[in-house]
Amino acid sequence: MYLNNGIKASFLLTLLTLVGCEKQVTFAPKEGDEKRYWVYTHTTQDIAQGYDTAMISESLVHYRVDEVGDTLKLHITPEHLQFSAGYSSFSSVELSSSQQKMVPFFQDGFDVSYNMETGEQVEFKGRNQAMWDELVKKRGDVVLNSLKSTMNAPGLLQSLPTKVGRQVTLDNFNGRSVTLTVNQLTESTLFATVSLADKRSNDKQADDPQTPSNSHHQLYGKLEIDRATGWVNSLNLVMNVPVDVYGETKVTQTTVAMRSEEQPIGAFSDIFAHAYYDDELYWYDIEPIPEAILVKGTTVEAETGKNEGLQDQLTQDDVMPYEQGMFNKENTRSDGQGFRLAFPTQIPPNQVVGHIAMRDVRAYTNDGDKIDLKLVTPNALQFFDENVNVNAMVQPIGWNKGAELKEISTFAAHIDYYKGAIELHSLPWQGGSSQSYQVGDLQVAIKKVPGAENEYRVEYHNSEYQWLGFTIGGVQGQMAFSPPKTGPEWLSPGSRQLFVQSTPPELITRTMSFKFSEEPKELMFIVHSQNETPSFSQEVEFLDREWYLASAEMPPMTNNLNREYYPLESDNVVEQSASAFDFHADHRVATESLQNAVVALPMEWAALCQFDIVNAPQVNGKPLEWKPQSEVDNDLPGGPVTIEPNTIAFQLMTPDGVRRYFYDMAITTRFTCAGKTKWNQMSPPSSPKPWLIDISAIEGFDAKQTVADFLGRYRILDQHGQKLVPIDQQGEVLTASDRLLSEILFAPGYLKMSGSISRIEEVVVQGAPLEKQFVVQFPPLPKG
Repeated sequence: MYLNNGIKASFLLTLLTLVGCEKQVTFAPKEGDEKRYWVYTHTTQDIAQGYDTAMISESLVHYRVDEVGDTLKLHITPEHLQFSAGYSSFSSVELSSSQQKMVPFFQDGFDVSYNMETGEQVEFKGRNQAMWDELVKKRGDVVLNSLKSTMNAPGLLQSLPTKVGRQVTLDNFNGRSVTLTVNQLTESTLFATVSLADKRSNDKQADDPQTPSNSHHQLYGKLEIDRATGWVNSLNLVMNVPVDVYGETKVTQTTVAMRSEEQPIGAFSDIFAHAYYDDELYWYDIEPIPEAILVKGTTVEAETGKNEGLQDQLTQDDVMPYEQGMFNKENTRSDGQGFRLAFPTQIPPNQVVGHIAMRDVRAYTNDGDKIDLKLVTPNALQFFDENVNVNAMVQPIGWNKGAELKEISTFAAHIDYYKGAIELHSLPWQGGSSQSYQVGDLQVAIKKVPGAENEYRVEYHNSEYQWLGFTIGGVQGQMAFSPPKTGPEWLSPGSRQLFVQSTPPELITRTMSFKFSEEPKELMFIVHSQNETPSFSQEVEFLDREWYLASAEMPPMTNNLNREYYPLESDNVVEQSASAFDFHADHRVATESLQNAVVALPMEWAALCQFDIVNAPQVNGKPLEWKPQSEVDNDLPGGPVTIEPNTIAFQLMTPDGVRRYFYDMAITTRFTCAGKTKWNQMSPPSSPKPWLIDISAIEGFDAKQTVADFLGRYRILDQHGQKLVPIDQQGEVLTASDRLLSEILFAPGYLKMSGSISRIEEVVVQGAPLEKQFVVQFPPLPKG
């Protein structure tokens, strides 16, 4: 049933290219015209029970005009198809033996014909006559009629009006009367919405069981139509349809999205899986604009209030320092098979980072021959990860490509980098109930909320290459965000999110609300921008992930652990150089309860110090000890709430680690250290790659020491002063690990670090030994 629904939703899009009402925008196809569309569908089986996915599909559909005359004949071929329904899934890329027989049926395609005068569908059949006859024989008129019911043209072939606000009634659209409204016009595109002509059916109260069942029918959609050709460029359509299930009426919601071949939607299923909508205002204190951007603004333009802001200073050597990256296979039930492509950068910390884009992705065999395999890389799935490595998801498409997938040895792609910038615009407060500000290319309106003291609503529209930051400086008080509103209230959160993501930013009204503690004198707006054209490009080869990570020759994928991804995220930059350690301070850290105890030491001090429990109490016949914790995931039973970078946590417990909670006892501990630490710089030994350390060149190096011991003795830094740590053959970053260095060495004897090495420092001990005692008091077991 869900496969049929997916096909029906796909064919429904054809109808929208046949609808209109004036001569300015006319769908006038010519014989031989063709176009490919991505078609996505999402179905919820019973909206009364929530919006869980019942069926989701994705297809690439090829439309070709075969004949234009009294009858319009189209040849429609799905060139790629995948869907998931319940526990079943299907992907045209890799087919089971039982699914192989379906390939000719879909590859031959379907013939669909319309009467040019009435728009009525006069023919619909599969080109593979034998398989079509078998389908009709087995399934009968049920399948055929259900397909035809959504293939009827909703009205006469006519032109669309080209005046904003004009409305056209389209009769018999999917069996309903539909109103098309022109919302906006550009030089090339007409933007319109469609909804049921009977507005009561689209009202949010339509689900009231006291109203007629007909009112359960709801429909809303947005279209972008090419003004020159009349072809649809983009479509989002949501339909609520009542269905009878064992005598009970259920309302099914189906969302259909259509995009041109060049603009696939990335992770369509995630839009519905993670969507959440809440229009309630949640207020929080206004954070000041970070000092990082304020100190940069030295040159001010009087008219615009613009300062020089933060410019993208990154070079090609920063963003694309290497010619190799890695790939690995990733499968999901709803999105089918894909590959993740990734490569490392050397982007310095606290920089403005622009946008990355991959194009012309190809797959190659082990012999270097290009594989005949079409690959798609949606823009939404190309990004910098938390360590500013470049990532992109690549999806193979087509029919029965299992053999080609097995041949893949490497990928190659062109990488484009688009620079970004951050500007600060300081403008005087205008006052009054309605204000308007020109901020860069953006128009910002500020309106006073009636009946509320010093409460204002800020409304604005972003553009494709400029967008407003999520704060305003120069003000004090509280602020709240309102989610963008589009479409009727009955839309599901996922459908609403789809409309917001796919609507041009110029057409989306965004809102921030402010409660000022006092009327401001000026406003500071942050504007982010991105270049329209790439600043530089490079060809990158992607090798198998397992081989890449196990190779000492390949650069590390993880740069460093404590960087700031974006300069506006925080003013608190973690300093990698160790601050002065106060031996006599209290080194205990917060734990999940008062019944636990944890102390934390810098790595270099942990190697020089030890804990001895003086009063030596026993719990269940076992002594207690301070045990170092190799894990740093901050999720240990009774462990620390947080662990600072470059430290090792010691937790009080029994030797077997079972008892970590203690009650009504005092523990006295002698804490001794060999002396004070000092870092001496040493010359990095020569290595074939800047991220490798040749252990044979380090005097007194002990491969049997643990990673934690090594990091306590040596400090390895990159050119930006960021601390580097060892990584193993699986790419895992090792910090306070108790693994032996001999286990993670790369042949013939190299230690691989998480970035390019610029400086190595070795700790030395100086001064007299240090000693003190401290007491940990555990409260009694809580009563009740």
